[in-house]
Amino acid sequence: MGVKLRRSPVSCASETPCAYLENGFCRRCTCEKCRGGYLIDEWRQEMLKGHFAHGPRECACVERARSRKRLRDAGLEELAGRCRFDSFRTDTEWQKVMKQKAQDYLGDAKRMSFFISGQSGCGKTHLCTAVCNEIIRQGGRLRYLQWVRDGTRLKQLVAEREAYEREIAALIETPYLYIDDLFKQELTAADIRLAYEILGGRYNKGRPVILSSERSLEYIRAARGGDGEAVAGRVFESCGRGKYCLELSGAEKNMRFAMA
Repeated sequence: MGVKLRRSPVSCASETPCAYLENGFCRRCTCEKCRGGYLIDEWRQEMLKGHFAHGPRECACVERARSRKRLRDAGLEELAGRCRFDSFRTDTEWQKVMKQKAQDYLGDAKRMSFFISGQSGCGKTHLCTAVCNEIIRQGGRLRYLQWVRDGTRLKQLVAEREAYEREIAALIETPYLYIDDLFKQELTAADIRLAYEILGGRYNKGRPVILSSERSLEYIRAARGGDGEAVAGRVFESCGRGKYCLELSGAEKNMRFAMA
């Protein structure tokens, strides 16, 4: 039949960053199942049978490369390498409950938010990152906002209204948003305004947020004489009215579902 196929470029499965996804070409390929990222042999067989398919299917190695790029673009590549469900320790009952609730959340991730609060070192970031890792692996687009670093930058940008609104709009529109260490520093009126603008905007559009914080919802609600009530309320409502709000307290890590 004489079908001539140009060898398509592909990412090397072990290469970071991925040259194919970054540059559109790669001279190395370690995948044993494909030729250049596409299942060319399978497609050729279909052509010979007269099944004129639209084109060859992409190999799974290309999607794995895309997942790595999405993690890198979200700023989570390094964390995601360490913070996985299978590396989360479950030596105690509260750790088992945390992990199970995070895994259960993945079934509702398209329509609900997820919130964990507790002291530093209890595993909040680990589990939130594991959740985000899985969302990205399944093809979801996600942005990462580190509250202390990125929140400070956004508050400083307020004077440049057009740039500020563009950044806020991007945070509201992204399909998934991960906010790490919400309100880690002392809460200010500017913090509450910024959080409400982002969380309120996403709540109105039904877009989920993955949140970790050292502050409980009760603390946030009472902050600055009750100014934080709207923020706490948005989190509670978007988490299925507390279904996916986990709060840890004390050295023994007492667990409760927030405001339930």
